[in-house]
This record gives sequence, C-alpha cells and structure tokens, in this order.
Amino acid sequence: MTSILRADVHVSSRLPLAITRMGESSAFSPISCTLIHGDREAVLVDTPISISQTESLIKWIENIMPNKELAYVYITHGHGDHWFGLPLLKKRWPNLKAVATKATVEHMKRQLTPEYLDNRWLKMFPGGQIFQPQEVAQPMETDTFMIEGHTFRAIEVGHTDTVDTTILHVPDIHLVVAGDVVYGDVHQFLAKQTLQLNGKNG
Repeated sequence: MTSILRADVHVSSRLPLAITRMGESSAFSPISCTLIHGDREAVLVDTPISISQTESLIKWIENIMPNKELAYVYITHGHGDHWFGLPLLKKRWPNLKAVATKATVEHMKRQLTPEYLDNRWLKMFPGGQIFQPQEVAQPMETDTFMIEGHTFRAIEVGHTDTVDTTILHVPDIHLVVAGDVVYGDVHQFLAKQTLQLNGKNG
C-alpha cells in the first residue's frame, strides 16, 4: 500500500545584488522550493542560490519532516539559482540523489564555466555567498523516479525563460511543480528570449 503524499512550499528571501540595474540597487527574485513527502521519504524540487538561503531551507525541511529522509532533489532547469544549494543539502543528507534530465545537466555544466560562474553569478553574489565547489545533478536514464510507490515524472517543455526547461508531474496528488515555467508576483526573466523564439513559440 502506498503512502499519502503531501506538498509544502518554501520561498527564500530576496538577495541583494552587488551590481546595479539601470544605475539603481536591486535584489534577486525570491525562489520557491517544493517539498513533496510521504511517510518516510521526500523529494525536493530546486534549491536556492546562497549558503544562507540554503541553510534556512534545511532548517525548514527539518521542521516540516523531522523523522524523514530527503531521498531526491529534482532540478527543473540549468540556471544556477535553482541548484547552487545542492552541496549543502548533500552534506546534510549524505544519501541524497540529485537528478535532472540529461539536457538540464548539460546546461548546469555550462553554468559552471568562467563565462557564467565567474562573470555573472559570483559578480552578482560575491564574498563567499555561493558555496564552492559546486557539483551538478546526475542525468536521469528515464523520465521517472519513485518514492514509496509514487511516480514522479519529468516532462520536457522546451524554451521558457531559458533552454531545456522541465516541469515535474506527481500524478497521485495531481501536482505539477513548474519551476520557472510559471512566475508569481515577479517580472519574468526575458533576457534569453529572441524575436525568432517568440515567433516559434507564438
């Protein structure tokens, strides 16, 4: 008999940016992470950016499910603000499996090149805010994984606010965790959009 799943959402606080936008100070958008848990195990979808945000997330998870094991972290897409917290989570839960689609893993690897990590992320969040060294998720061999008899299905949705984006479908509780496919109360990241893509996607 399968367990009953429950979903809870954690929203990280905004991080001040070290760079200005149009000459004015700014902060990075809040980041939501979804925890789906049964009787013994749990799946986390995405992580925050910084050490402080991830430490707050870990305390929240421990409070939500003090006697359960975090079995998986699923990464919806390759932007670093959705997975730079992985090393700290794996330190807290050593048996944790970080997984993503093969295309997302390749995007994650590109985010660790000097072009992106040094010239973008570490400039926006300097002074050791982002944990180092980083590590990427493991590529999924199929589009599904399971905990406690429940199926979690990765669905590729193409280009949204970046390339090779996915959502995670949990059929047993009629849940879709949409990552950056759906934004809430913040301006959508449009820097990777082009007229060609807009025409293709309608």
